[in-house]
Amino acid sequence: MEKQIKTSVINKKLLCTENQVNIAKYEDFAMKILNKSEKGTNVFAITCDKNNFNLIPTATINVAYNLALHNKKVLVINCDTQNLAFNNLLATSNNNDIVVNYSNFDIILPVNTDFMNNLTLDELKEKYPNYDYIILCVPSPKCSLNYLAVPQGTPFYMLVIKFISSFYAINKCIGLLNNAELSVIGSVYVKLK
Repeated sequence: MEKQIKTSVINKKLLCTENQVNIAKYEDFAMKILNKSEKGTNVFAITCDKNNFNLIPTATINVAYNLALHNKKVLVINCDTQNLAFNNLLATSNNNDIVVNYSNFDIILPVNTDFMNNLTLDELKEKYPNYDYIILCVPSPKCSLNYLAVPQGTPFYMLVIKFISSFYAINKCIGLLNNAELSVIGSVYVKLK
């Protein structure tokens, strides 16, 4: 049975890197992350209460860009290997070993999440010690099991698309993450046009 690849193209008009209008929307998010930072490499994941192929990569890129504006070295790892939004943006294909630079931060587009399986949070930090932040772009736990490759104890930020309709979706996602010994440390309401 052939594996279906989900394709998506990031709307460049929504990126701070391409359109300065969007910086204000993500600056507050980046400041919250900066305020919670510890010395050394900080790791966190971004996911969503719904399976929106464009939202998670778009938000992740914008947050990474804003952290880089504060002179932080940032690495984004795409853990949604079936979503080709990053590939389309960077005009490259998945490769576990290649770090692609995009607007003052780096991105890794793994072929699959196997390279992260059984990694602890400390081992992930040791693997990429030259970064202030490692951001894991993770598909919605409602729709994929790739979030299980994320090291235990990784804090998550949950993107919320609609407050009311997402209530049950958020609770289900939080339950799934808690069962995998992952925790949601914050939520962010994101309205994309």
